Amino acid sequence: MRKILLSFISILVLLILQVCVFPNFALGGIIPNLLLILVSCYGFLRGCNDGMIAGFICGLLLDVFSMNFLGFFAFAYMFIGYFNGFLKDFNIKEILFLPILFIAVSDLALNLFSYLFLMCMLNKHFNIDYYFIRVIVPELIFTSIIALGLYPLVNLLDEKFLNVTATEEKDSAV
Repeated sequence: MRKILLSFISILVLLILQVCVFPNFALGGIIPNLLLILVSCYGFLRGCNDGMIAGFICGLLLDVFSMNFLGFFAFAYMFIGYFNGFLKDFNIKEILFLPILFIAVSDLALNLFSYLFLMCMLNKHFNIDYYFIRVIVPELIFTSIIALGLYPLVNLLDEKFLNVTATEEKDSAV
């Protein structure tokens, strides 16, 4: 129950920060993708199912707030959470470099997927060089920098709440 409550509060806080607060502090119109960081973290820390569920919920909320193609972000984030969940067994959470690298790769994949989706849906050709230099790379860097602080926080909160839950389960079994 605590894990669900922690997830709900985390998603809600980061959604508000990403949609309402960070656009006021955008650097060149670019804001970090906080929900992508959270979805990737849940994949690393909790596995495929939790990453996929968190990805779907975060993506669906972004779809509702962006009022664009409903289901696009839900689909994309769901797959990002699912594929990051495969990394849980490699126990990458002790080495800070690896989660940040995989968050950056997830951000790159999301932006490239967004670019291809826009090309197909709008039936127009956009300049990939311009999009890559002006949107993808700055967001990737900004998201990676924010992930340096956010990933350890998510990891710490997750460990604390999961350990408390495991201790309570042992006490209730006795």
